[in-house]
Amino acid sequence: MRQSVSSGDANASADACAALVRFSAASGPPPSSSSPGDSDAFAALHTAGAVPAALAVLQSHGRSDPLCAASACAALRCTLRPGNADQAAACATGAPAALADAMLAWAGHPGVVKEACAAVRALLCGASPAAAAAVARSGVCGAVVALLLRGGAAQGALAAAECETLWHLSASGAGGRAALEAGALPALVAALDAACAPDASAGAAVAGAACAALQRLGAGVPAQSAAADAGALEAVTDALTAHARHAGVQAAGCAALWVLTSGHASNGARAGDAGAVEAIIGVLRAHQDAPALQGAACGALRALAAGCVANQLRCAHSGAFPAVVAALHRSGRGHAGMAEAACAALGAMSGVGRDSLHAACQAGGLQAVVAAQQQHPDSPGVAAASAKAVAAMAAEGHTARFAAASCGALEALTATLTAHKASLRAQEAACAALAALLAGSPELVVQAAECGACEALVGAAFGAGGHAPVQISVCAALTSACARSENAERAVSTGAVEMCAAALALHKRDALVCCGACSLLATLLLHGGVALRAARAAEVPALAADAVERFQSSGEVQDALRRLQLALMPSDAYARVAKQQAAVEDETPEVLQHLWDFLEV
Repeated sequence: MRQSVSSGDANASADACAALVRFSAASGPPPSSSSPGDSDAFAALHTAGAVPAALAVLQSHGRSDPLCAASACAALRCTLRPGNADQAAACATGAPAALADAMLAWAGHPGVVKEACAAVRALLCGASPAAAAAVARSGVCGAVVALLLRGGAAQGALAAAECETLWHLSASGAGGRAALEAGALPALVAALDAACAPDASAGAAVAGAACAALQRLGAGVPAQSAAADAGALEAVTDALTAHARHAGVQAAGCAALWVLTSGHASNGARAGDAGAVEAIIGVLRAHQDAPALQGAACGALRALAAGCVANQLRCAHSGAFPAVVAALHRSGRGHAGMAEAACAALGAMSGVGRDSLHAACQAGGLQAVVAAQQQHPDSPGVAAASAKAVAAMAAEGHTARFAAASCGALEALTATLTAHKASLRAQEAACAALAALLAGSPELVVQAAECGACEALVGAAFGAGGHAPVQISVCAALTSACARSENAERAVSTGAVEMCAAALALHKRDALVCCGACSLLATLLLHGGVALRAARAAEVPALAADAVERFQSSGEVQDALRRLQLALMPSDAYARVAKQQAAVEDETPEVLQHLWDFLEV
């Protein structure tokens, strides 16, 4: 082969490359990056210099002879091995640029384009970061985008390969930036539009590959906005509808919508206007035996509904809640990832609107998410998603809170606090859910105490290492729970007073932590001298005095501090101050005035 290259004979070089392809095919598939051991055949190819020889052919004849270009690209595809020295050397010595030149020189030649795209993917498979960066700098991204935009009769047959190549190129940060700068987003949208035509050649394959590439390229607010401007949201939704029975398109399309709308409310609203919610519900109903696909669909629904009231209403009125609950019951038991995605979707879809909350409860959402947590006790992700969904649905009202308790939510949330101490996400979500369930529910406060919630909450605050959101939720939940004397005694004996003092000392500038800790302390101090002695030992009076100076402009914090300072006083001093305050407000009941006069305070 080296002699053929040096002689400049394109036909001989093409024959030599074809022989390499045949030899590689007879030797079996190349080793993968997950099984990197050399076979005898590939060791022989490396020793013989097959990769540099094929590259030399491509650089010599890639622009002048399409047969030679296609053969050299095929030889590279067959002889490159993931992660080895030949791959790194090829990336560093011009292979990406030579492949880009061949693509552009023979854009109308399907054989060259197909083999060049395959060779680019072989260059990137298992490549080092340096090698991937070299590919990104070579101009390959621009060449692939140009091919994707060219249109014509050959487009249907090759667009899938080109979209797949963009997916590989965008795996690295440098490659993704190069693809975006080259105009990959509008090119992929154009490919999707073409793939949705009734007479599209290889339409499903193109649509799946294009959606997968959009998923990789669409992460981050700038890329999300650029994708929306290019029409990606509408194009992906159309692909879901046009290829409703094709599982690959549905999975890639749901994943793309998940990425393109996650944390981007305007993209979510735009996708909802395009029919994305209804399309995803169709996915859940049509592919009931594919848990991974159902998980992707739930993830997309979550992203669409989070922060978008219009999409929450669409979910309520289009049957999303029964579809997700059915999927959770059907597939969630054996698939923790799917269960987590479904619980998160139910929580996001519930929102705060009456219609959405009612639809969630009517569909059995509370029972489904609690059951999911019970079925996956070792999964902090399921625990966190389930707890967030319980907290969201509890906002529906008294009936929803009792429904949650009746199906074991209090026990499940307490178990989460005990079992997932290393997961701040699970701890925060469980504490917030307990706070939502116990607020204004004296009956549930009794049940919570019976299942050990008070002790678990105090333990969560200590275990969270001062994490402010956990502290805030713990204080809110315990303030409700400790309105009952027995619960207050449990909390005090477990260290609730010391926990509040630590929170005040650690979060000196956090108004929410201060307000929550002071409110809880004031509640605890109403139930006996043990709490008062513990508060004085923990220097709570000094901490409260400091907070008064620090939060002078916060009326809510000042109110909480006043309640705390009153509770810290001895009983006779407390009575005097209460009498003075009532006299100022001129709202003292006559019977209470007589009682104070009798006590002479």
